[in-house]
Amino acid sequence: MGQHGKTECWVILADDGEICQGTRPGIGRAEFERALAEHHVATTLNRFEARRGDVFFLPPRTVHALGEGCLLYEVQQTSDITFRIYDWDRLGLDGKPRPLHVTESMATIDFSRTDYGPHAPEAWRRLSADGCEERGLIECPSFTLRELHVRGSLDQPVRDRCVVVTCVAGQGWLSTPAAKVALPPMQTVLVPADAGAWRVDVPSGTANLLVATPRF
Repeated sequence: MGQHGKTECWVILADDGEICQGTRPGIGRAEFERALAEHHVATTLNRFEARRGDVFFLPPRTVHALGEGCLLYEVQQTSDITFRIYDWDRLGLDGKPRPLHVTESMATIDFSRTDYGPHAPEAWRRLSADGCEERGLIECPSFTLRELHVRGSLDQPVRDRCVVVTCVAGQGWLSTPAAKVALPPMQTVLVPADAGAWRVDVPSGTANLLVATPRF
């Protein structure tokens, strides 16, 4: 799917760091090229404080970067494309600059887009009497991303796509008819498309899960 670009999204997990997303209003190709030549690309980008719970949607053709200290969850469209236009004048582990893709990047960047900043998720929706809830974070042609707040137990169907479940707070167990695995904080589990269903059990407290599902 690499020829179709690479759609991504970030969910910020802690308050710290800075997000760069897209070019600022009034920055066109000429202004960006000048900043690139003068090594001050950061001045052309929209910059946002990383705040826990914020969601950033990154469609193809969006310049983006993470500042120091960011802790986040990322999901992206299956793709073998990465165009690096600037590397903050850093050196790789071999002591040499990493490869850049300036020509490809300049032919790709969308300088006209302006709707940057945190993405507004859907409202929470109650799923059970125990207080389990869900809300949609992202729905795009490449994937969907939901957040689940689980107390006690929650059963979920598996239809015709695999499901990628990541525990970002709390802990519990994830099971399918075939197996059961621990789900500690920052653990990711791939539920196969033929699993039929999956279940989360949280013996005490609550667990917050991010659930990504491909759409193709």
